[in-house]
Parts: sequence; structure tokens; C-alpha cells
Amino acid sequence: MAILVPTGYITPHFTWQEAQCKDGCVMPEAVKPMVLAQAHVLEAVRHALGDQALAVDSWYRGLRGARDSGSAGAEGVHAPSGWGNGHQA
Repeated sequence: MAILVPTGYITPHFTWQEAQCKDGCVMPEAVKPMVLAQAHVLEAVRHALGDQALAVDSWYRGLRGARDSGSAGAEGVHAPSGWGNGHQA
């Protein structure tokens, strides 16, 4: 399933560039459907707030970035149970 659109936008207000890892890692293909689902949720939040812009500081982090930020333990980063296995947001 190709979810990257030619314009680079995930949804009307969020881009793949801002969702990418900031430490140079490559976002795994298995993560992209989760990012797509989250972007749609953020579009709904944005609309509920009166179509105000939302800044995304950190969307996806590779293991190195997560460890540097303190959000990963010695065993790495784990997605919530069910994510990546057809989970629907």
C-alpha cells in the first residue's frame, strides 16, 4: 500500500517531512500507517480547536533519538500493543 502522496502531505495540514525522524534514521514502512492514522486524528483536533495550526515537535524517533530523549529504556522503544497489526485509531 503506497500512502505517500506526490505532494509530500500526509493530510491537508501535516507533511511526511515533519513526521520523519530528526536524527537521520529512516521511518520503517510498518510505522507509516500509524502515522497516517495519527495525522487524521490531529486533523480532527485541529478542526475542533477552530482550525488552529498545530506544531509537531517530534512525531517519530528512531532508537537513538528515543534513548537520547530519555523515552526509551534499555530494551528500546515499544509501540502500544496492537499497533502495526491493523490497529485502527
